[in-house]
Amino acid sequence: MRKTEDVLRLHAQGMSTRRITLATGVGKTMVIEYLRRAAVVGLS
Repeated sequence: MRKTEDVLRLHAQGMSTRRITLATGVGKTMVIEYLRRAAVVGLS
Protein backbone atom coordinates (compact mmCIF):
# COMPACT_ATOMS: atom_id res chain seq x y z
CA MET A 1 0.00 0.00 0.00
CA ARG A 2 2.79 2.40 0.84
CA LYS A 3 4.40 1.99 -2.58
CA THR A 4 1.10 2.83 -4.28
CA GLU A 5 0.78 6.00 -2.22
CA ASP A 6 4.36 6.96 -3.06
CA VAL A 7 3.76 6.42 -6.77
CA LEU A 8 0.60 8.57 -6.74
CA ARG A 9 2.24 11.30 -4.66
CA LEU A 10 5.29 11.52 -6.94
CA HIS A 11 3.09 11.52 -10.03
CA ALA A 12 1.03 14.39 -8.56
CA GLN A 13 4.28 16.31 -8.10
CA GLY A 14 4.91 15.97 -11.83
CA MET A 15 7.61 13.30 -11.74
CA SER A 16 8.00 11.13 -14.84
CA THR A 17 7.24 7.42 -14.85
CA ARG A 18 10.91 6.59 -15.21
CA ARG A 19 11.92 8.74 -12.24
CA ILE A 20 9.10 7.30 -10.13
CA THR A 21 10.39 3.82 -10.99
CA LEU A 22 13.89 4.73 -9.84
CA ALA A 23 12.72 6.52 -6.70
CA THR A 24 10.36 3.80 -5.45
CA GLY A 25 11.88 0.59 -6.77
CA VAL A 26 8.56 -0.34 -8.35
CA GLY A 27 8.76 -1.66 -11.91
CA LYS A 28 7.75 0.57 -14.81
CA THR A 29 4.83 -1.66 -15.77
CA MET A 30 3.44 -1.52 -12.22
CA VAL A 31 3.84 2.25 -12.01
CA ILE A 32 1.82 2.60 -15.21
CA GLU A 33 -0.77 0.13 -13.87
CA TYR A 34 -1.09 2.02 -10.55
CA LEU A 35 -1.64 5.28 -12.44
CA ARG A 36 -4.18 3.64 -14.77
CA ARG A 37 -6.13 2.17 -11.88
CA ALA A 38 -6.10 5.49 -10.03
CA ALA A 39 -7.49 7.22 -13.11
CA VAL A 40 -10.25 4.63 -13.46
CA VAL A 41 -11.52 5.25 -9.92
CA GLY A 42 -11.12 9.01 -10.25
CA LEU A 43 -8.03 9.66 -8.13
CA SER A 44 -5.63 12.29 -9.30
